[in-house]
Amino acid sequence: MIRKAFIARLGLLFIVLFLPTALLAETIILKNGTRVTGKIVGQSRTAVTITSNGRRRVIQKSDIRRISYETGNNQAAEAERRRRAEAERKRKAEEEARKAEEEAARKAEEDAAKEAAEAAEANAAEKAAEERRREREAREAAYKAAGPHRLDAFLRSMILPGWGQHYQGRTSAAYGLGGAFAAGLATSFYFTQQHEIARSNYQAKADTFFFTSPLVLSSLGSSISSPTTLAPLGLVLADDTANARQQMEDAGRIANNARTLLLASYLWNLTDVLVFHPSKNESLGLSVGNGQVGVRYSLRF
Repeated sequence: MIRKAFIARLGLLFIVLFLPTALLAETIILKNGTRVTGKIVGQSRTAVTITSNGRRRVIQKSDIRRISYETGNNQAAEAERRRRAEAERKRKAEEEARKAEEEAARKAEEDAAKEAAEAAEANAAEKAAEERRREREAREAAYKAAGPHRLDAFLRSMILPGWGQHYQGRTSAAYGLGGAFAAGLATSFYFTQQHEIARSNYQAKADTFFFTSPLVLSSLGSSISSPTTLAPLGLVLADDTANARQQMEDAGRIANNARTLLLASYLWNLTDVLVFHPSKNESLGLSVGNGQVGVRYSLRF
């Protein structure tokens, strides 16, 4: 019993003597951020001596930022604070990494959706274009299958007489009307040239007659001894001028008739391609066959 009491007192004495030493500690924080924890055992005007982990170390005061006097509980609290700060830092880093991953995943999903939408839009546009192409081809095929069309034949004949008839499959009419127009064009050109020649000849005759008249000669200062000597020459020139004028008028009349026939052949070419159109589905047409001429028409509402 006495032994147990002695041991208890000895333990209490140990706690009283050594616990403050264990709980009390100084921390020297250097200017470079290093922390040295231990017990300061001596100081001078320029240096501090500290015992840390059983080693004695001398630190110059010029290198010290501050000295912190902390107990063991404060050190534990500081360690806990540091641990919590480190844990918070890790948590924030993980949170930022998670947010970055979520943002990257969201952006990748948006890009994929955008690409899918663009692909779908391009596919729809391609299908629409293909559908329009098929519809156009179908209309063209139906248009061609319906046979020659009156408007197409008319436009062709406007450009070149006989072309519309050839488009309709009426080869004989095409060559006949085309040849007639070509012949009329050549004839009109020929008689137009003849009219130009006759007009030039008449102009020359008229100039000669004018400049050899006594009135013009006297106005130019020429002396006329006997006007009777110029009378036979004047009559000849007047007769030649009259003949030249008549020839010019005849050539002009023939040229006008040739142009009229050319215009008539062109107009008949247009009329023919409309009236004798071979399609049975037209509202108006003229059919010739077996010595009979028939007119077909239909009323559409």
